[in-house]
Amino acid sequence: MASLASGYGHLTELGIQGTVPARSETSARLCWIGCTGHRHAERDLKNAMAIEIPSVIAECDEYQSLDAEERGALLRRMRDAAQLGDSLFEGSRSGGYPDFFQFVEDLELDVSHMQEYGSRPGSALTRWQVHYSWTFYASPQQMRSTLPSLVLDLIDANEPPSSAPFPATEQWLKDLGRGLTLSVSGIANAQEYPSAVANMIAVDILLGRVLSACYRLRLNPLVPR
Repeated sequence: MASLASGYGHLTELGIQGTVPARSETSARLCWIGCTGHRHAERDLKNAMAIEIPSVIAECDEYQSLDAEERGALLRRMRDAAQLGDSLFEGSRSGGYPDFFQFVEDLELDVSHMQEYGSRPGSALTRWQVHYSWTFYASPQQMRSTLPSLVLDLIDANEPPSSAPFPATEQWLKDLGRGLTLSVSGIANAQEYPSAVANMIAVDILLGRVLSACYRLRLNPLVPR
């Protein structure tokens, strides 16, 4: 199966090959995951917990207006997105499921919760609020210019069709995982405000594309239902 990455430039440089284990391989694979998958999950969590809000965000008026709960929700979502990205890119998340569709079922649930920041109803911290008011200090040109080319490729790439073979969707999810990891890192390590906000928007777009892939799979005639 040729990688979907061939359709959007820089992704071919990753050298990722998407595979879906056959059902006859499931038992052996789950035994392997019991040893290595747990270690991968621990490493992903450790990497995510090292992420902090960058000073360029912490010093802005919008962040200063947030209360402790909202600030915690912002940081928690960054860490969750980083852990999700690592687990998708490395394949450690998908390995613990008996088939690809069950993996996607749980992925859809988790990302649906992750879409919003998880703060209380009526909070000033929402995706729309970030897109609307946090971008006041940065132009679209400034923000776009700070994003890695690979992230831009993922934002603009064509998605696998609803009839795509499972390996194509799995490869797409892996590529999106790589993009999430880069974007969260771009927030945490930002030295300029436009870069931080651009990567916050990129995370929203990439999470949306993960969900779109999950939704589309429900229309895939290859799904055994």
